Amino acid sequence: MFFSVKREIKIAGKTYIPCVCYTVTKFLERTVQKLSEEGKAVIYSERVFFQNGKVIKKPVVKETLTASKPKKDKKEKKAENKTKETEAVPLEAVDESEGF
Repeated sequence: MFFSVKREIKIAGKTYIPCVCYTVTKFLERTVQKLSEEGKAVIYSERVFFQNGKVIKKPVVKETLTASKPKKDKKEKKAENKTKETEAVPLEAVDESEGF
């Protein structure tokens, strides 16, 4: 069993906010039933989700929203690593005036 509240309510030191589906524990069962009779809470038989304050049964997840990156060949990766190594140390940073 699950429930949600219509307004912010504090039960046993914990604050319950609207548009969140909470599980009913044995400790909360009588309190939630009383709140639903008063119109301050709603009891659900299964978990529900909220979107913009309205109840939706199942969340809508689109699998096409994830972006897939093209795979690189091993040759391209090696070429990138070589260019990164050569670009890592600029020539102006090396001071040759000091030495042995």
